[in-house]
Amino acid sequence: VSGVCMNWTDSAFNTRAPGLDINMSTTDWAKFVQLHLRGLRGDPGLLLEPATFQKLHAPVQSVALGWTIGTPGGVITSVHHGSAGTFDSYAVVQPSRDVAVIVVTNSVTLHSDDALVDAASGLLILSQNEPAAAPIASRSLAFR
Repeated sequence: VSGVCMNWTDSAFNTRAPGLDINMSTTDWAKFVQLHLRGLRGDPGLLLEPATFQKLHAPVQSVALGWTIGTPGGVITSVHHGSAGTFDSYAVVQPSRDVAVIVVTNSVTLHSDDALVDAASGLLILSQNEPAAAPIASRSLAFR
């Protein structure tokens, strides 16, 4: 927050809000995810060095810094899923394919997670030239 110093010890500071209650427009979020894609591809001249993006997405088991990492269909994939309880969102980055997608809903239900995964999978499949592309997730490989 510009010009505001947060008191991290303040008991009123809501540490339970997603991302410590940081939010942005979908346009800015798309730019943020695109920045990660470019950094993972090794593009020079970005906000961070490519090596820093690699560290952010380096998994310890299957979890990196804010990202879940998997290899559906043999493709290294970074996924971030988030919700504030009133909306649901999903970001997927596949640097080897030079593709990233974000999907957002304006509600959270018992099935919104599945709908996000299905929508993101569909977008990734549409982005490929091969007609038999593997989806990013299945019910047995959940990126949550």
